[in-house]
Amino acid sequence: MAPPKNLNSYIILYRIIANSGTIDLSNKKIKIESNSQQNAIEILRNTLEINNESTLRIDRIEQVNRKIEKEIKPKKSVFIWVGMGIFFIAGAARLLSKLL
Repeated sequence: MAPPKNLNSYIILYRIIANSGTIDLSNKKIKIESNSQQNAIEILRNTLEINNESTLRIDRIEQVNRKIEKEIKPKKSVFIWVGMGIFFIAGAARLLSKLL
């Protein structure tokens, strides 16, 4: 028994355009499990069985199960902290000299 493949889920928003140029104004939405976006489009075309008179217009493709990687912020260097400390102390000293 073969191990199951990792399939991605894609949500495809599409319209059907007739040969006469009329466009179906409603967006249709379908969820397809596939290896890639191109493969998902081919699966959609095969399931709709579009004849030669009409064409398929894909408005948007979204990958649903994409893993979002958390952005790692770099830590501030010790030199930045020292520079900010000196700047703060100089500002405080200037303020105190004007007050006194």
